[in-house]
Amino acid sequence: MASNADDYGQLNVELGFHYSEGAVAPDGSAPPVPSNPLRDYIPTSRPGHHLPHARIDQSASAGSTLDLIDRRLFTLLVDPRTAQIWTDAVAARHLPVEVVAIGGDGSDERPGSWTRLREVDSGGAILVRPDRHVAWRAMTLPSEPGSDLAAALHTLTRTEGALA
Repeated sequence: MASNADDYGQLNVELGFHYSEGAVAPDGSAPPVPSNPLRDYIPTSRPGHHLPHARIDQSASAGSTLDLIDRRLFTLLVDPRTAQIWTDAVAARHLPVEVVAIGGDGSDERPGSWTRLREVDSGGAILVRPDRHVAWRAMTLPSEPGSDLAAALHTLTRTEGALA
C-alpha cells in the first residue's frame, strides 16, 4: 500500500493546482514547496491558488471560507476591523465585488485557522474569483485601496488582442 501512496493519495495534485498567469494578478511571492509534490498540499492565499478552507463562525452557524465565495462576482475577503474601508473603496468606484468580512481578533494562530491561512494582516484583503481561486491579494492596507483594487480588476478582466 505504501508503494502506491503516490498513485492514490494525490491531494496536492488536486488542491495544489494553481494558475501562474491569466486571470491572476501575481504578487511576486513564491509558491509553497511541499516535500512530496504529489501528496503534500500546503494551503496558501497566494494569487492563482485555491482559496484555503478554514472553519469559520458566521451568524451563529459554522461554515467554511469556501461557502462565502459569490459564484457570480469577485469576492473580497477582509478583516472586520477594516471592512468599512474596503466597502467604501468598492462603492466609491462601483466595482463588481462582494465584500465579506471574516476573522476574529487575530489571535487565533492554530494551524488551519483563518488568521493563519489568510497570510495577510488585518488591513490586507484577498480577492477571490467565482471559481474559488485567489485572483489578487494586498498583504497590508494600501494607501489607496480603491485604486489598487481597481487596477487589479483591470489586470484580471482585460482581454488581450480583442478586436474592436
